[in-house]
Amino acid sequence: MTGGTFNQSGYKGIDGLYAKAIGTKDESARSKLVVQMERKLHDEMDPMFSGIQLTNDVWLGSRITGAPAAFDYVYYPWAAHLSGTGK
Repeated sequence: MTGGTFNQSGYKGIDGLYAKAIGTKDESARSKLVVQMERKLHDEMDPMFSGIQLTNDVWLGSRITGAPAAFDYVYYPWAAHLSGTGK
């Protein structure tokens, strides 16, 4: 939605559906709204990134601990948790 962390382009196409979904108590109805948002995002945004594959490569081995195997590096100082295993 507009202003979201991952909305660098300023896309506003799902703002109305998002507002409706977060205001919907019925889980079944809310899930249908989420599917509508996903379809709309795919149909309208997917062509913007054709041919690009975004990956997060993580090297894990038996001599290091604390490396995040997720998108954590964006939000906190994950390198502070790196340590050796003594092997």
